[in-house]
Amino acid sequence: MVWAIIFAVWMLTFLATYPGIYGYDSIFQVDSYAKHSVNTHHPIIHTYLLGFFVITIGQKMLGSVDTGMALYSIFQMLCMSAIFSCLYTTYIRKRVRRVWAIVSILLYAVLPVNALMAISSTKDVLFAGLFSLMIMLLLMTVEKSERLENWKFCLILIVVSEICIWFRNQEIYVFGLGMLVSILALKKYWKRLLMILLTVVVGYGIYSGPVTNLVAHKNGDSINEMMSIPCVQLSRSMAYNSDELTDEEKQLIEKYIPNFGVYESIEAISDGMKNTFQSDLFKDNPKEFIGLWLKVGKEHPITYIDAFARITIGWWYPDMNYRDSKAYHPYWEYDSTGQDGRFQDYILVQRKPVAGLKKLTSFLEKLSYDNSYQKAPIISMLFSSGCMVWGVFIYCATVIYQKRYKHLLVAVFVLALWLTLLVGPVVLYRYAYPIAVIEPLLFAALCSSVKKDSIQEEISNG
Repeated sequence: MVWAIIFAVWMLTFLATYPGIYGYDSIFQVDSYAKHSVNTHHPIIHTYLLGFFVITIGQKMLGSVDTGMALYSIFQMLCMSAIFSCLYTTYIRKRVRRVWAIVSILLYAVLPVNALMAISSTKDVLFAGLFSLMIMLLLMTVEKSERLENWKFCLILIVVSEICIWFRNQEIYVFGLGMLVSILALKKYWKRLLMILLTVVVGYGIYSGPVTNLVAHKNGDSINEMMSIPCVQLSRSMAYNSDELTDEEKQLIEKYIPNFGVYESIEAISDGMKNTFQSDLFKDNPKEFIGLWLKVGKEHPITYIDAFARITIGWWYPDMNYRDSKAYHPYWEYDSTGQDGRFQDYILVQRKPVAGLKKLTSFLEKLSYDNSYQKAPIISMLFSSGCMVWGVFIYCATVIYQKRYKHLLVAVFVLALWLTLLVGPVVLYRYAYPIAVIEPLLFAALCSSVKKDSIQEEISNG
């Protein structure tokens, strides 16, 4: 019933935004799928999934990429509404009072950004759903570590964690760190936890090795992605401390980051700089660049701190205003790529909202691009990435105060994910969405009103 309610509410947004939100990255993923040149720049599982719906089913079988995109949107809506109903029925409702349980359903069903994410073709949506399932299983493990004696429960944790990692490569580091801490903390079950960790790592090795080599081309720009923070720090140094830099330092910065000058207009996103980073020169002489970065940082530490704070402000400051004019990208996408007439050489979909829902279409567009939600005090915090992160901080502080230290194990996974965001190229809501969707879980964990017989029943049922 909860599944059906959430899905039905989301259908209004789907019809008002038909056939869904064909995001910026999607045109490149679908293009690579159509040309049989899928690469690892985006998760290959998501590229093949999206391409299967848009090209194989939509274009080839039904003769319409729009229909294919609509079917993908419906598929993802079914997945996400099923996951949210699982979080509610399996965990939340057993641990909070009825009024708060109803609030959690309303948040998942009625908060517009959940419906918008559910029909967005970005890879981060399904990752968020899988991550929330993993966090729920970890919370259940922390509450009753005896669950690890149940092979069915362990198998579910392994499968969910494995597929979760497939949708975001950095998750392997998040999962690995979290499991290592869990092994140290839950010493009684260290063998079982180690088995889970090794199984997931081996599975990921097979997926990222033989499987990936078979169905995709390796992408070689991982160094550029890693250089987001150094690029903005050095570029800011050129923008604000140019007179204090030596000629050699300036020449090296220009050599490694040819487009450093763009920083002054888009200082909240690193794409303009890190995309031009000369990775080949770095590979030839990494010591030179690292030495440059450390030397300039030592001479201008405040500049480095300011550069880092500016590009990451949305991850730790709850009252950040959006759209961020210095970030280029909208906080989340609503218009499908190509609606403005660009990218005509790519496979595009056409927006065809249901005529009777024009007011809802207009409302969602203003919500996304005018950020009209910011005019509503308190409610605006529900859309804030920084606020979601502070929810995790409050969770940590509360369990420490209550001396429920084992619950911090769950926070290790979430905070490790947050750390990967801090070194990313830009603050976008879709990146923070995995943290946003687990907030009701963390709240339920703090309430802890679950009955012993309910927990025992869960254990016996796996």
